[in-house]
Amino acid sequence: MMARTHQADGRAAVSNREVFRLAWVEHGTRPMRGVVSRRSIAPSELPVFVGAYEGHLRSAAEIEEKVEDYRRRHGVQGPLAYTRATGYNLGIGDQGEELDPTDADGVILPQFEGHFALYVNEPSPGLSQNAALGHNPDTGRPELWLLRPLQAGEEVLAAYGGEYERDYEVEWPEISIPASSASTGTCAGQAVK
Repeated sequence: MMARTHQADGRAAVSNREVFRLAWVEHGTRPMRGVVSRRSIAPSELPVFVGAYEGHLRSAAEIEEKVEDYRRRHGVQGPLAYTRATGYNLGIGDQGEELDPTDADGVILPQFEGHFALYVNEPSPGLSQNAALGHNPDTGRPELWLLRPLQAGEEVLAAYGGEYERDYEVEWPEISIPASSASTGTCAGQAVK
């Protein structure tokens, strides 16, 4: 697979470490990594940059090859192979391309560890998203922005989009990234153009 990297050029931050941090969180009974606020964030501070979504740009054919390779090596069939091999991927555009920050086993690569946007979870049943992902034309990358106030220690949550398989209903409130943030786009997980 040819790896075309979609990564910051070194001038723009990839994660807002002053305001957010990685933490262990629980969704139901499952502990997982998540992004939480270090402090309370007031409405007057919004929107707040959380992080850029980065990875190797892969074609639909490259993703299919990766999933098939995962199936062969691990003996996993059906949708589970796709989920395990591509669980951190972000679909972009309308040609089936994805940003893939993982190795052949779906584990985040060292150069992308600590990139907060990769660890933002979808809201569990009863919770609402408070962040959205959109394309920033100034940086040329997908970025996650907090759009609702948070209390210190509260988790950043973004819906993964309509293509994400889930066994619960998700609220789809209208969320857009304000023009003042120099970003435009759709909610997390949906096509970012």
